[in-house]
Amino acid sequence: MNERDLAKTELAELHVKYTTLVTSNERLKDQLRLLEHESFEIQARLRRGIEVERENENITKSVEAQRERDLQKARTIEELRGIIRAKDLEIERISGKTEVIGGQSRLVEQELGDAKAEVQRLLEVVNRCKTQEVIAEQRKNQFEIEIIDLKRQIQT
Repeated sequence: MNERDLAKTELAELHVKYTTLVTSNERLKDQLRLLEHESFEIQARLRRGIEVERENENITKSVEAQRERDLQKARTIEELRGIIRAKDLEIERISGKTEVIGGQSRLVEQELGDAKAEVQRLLEVVNRCKTQEVIAEQRKNQFEIEIIDLKRQIQT
């Protein structure tokens, strides 16, 4: 074989290698495009995952804040229940006092009524006594007049 045939053979081999490399390069480009596409998808998923994670953190913070508010409300409710129990006890105590005072008031009213009746009876007694005193005074005066008349009669 001569040099020219060798160069043709070598050129043909190089052309085959070139074609193989071009085909291989095209496949690699396709794979690279596919990998880039998958990489973009993965990046998008990662970004969305980070967003979801932030949203979850915000939700967790909101839930924790709501729990704290709920606990505070529960504490406030318990405090108010304690105040209500204290007020109920105060009401019961005052109601008991009111009943005692009511009983005492009825007793005082009864005693007052009895005292008024006694005063009325005593006034009637005083009036009778005054009437009798007036009658006695009139008799006394009458007797004095009679005594004076008798004295005159005796002197005459």
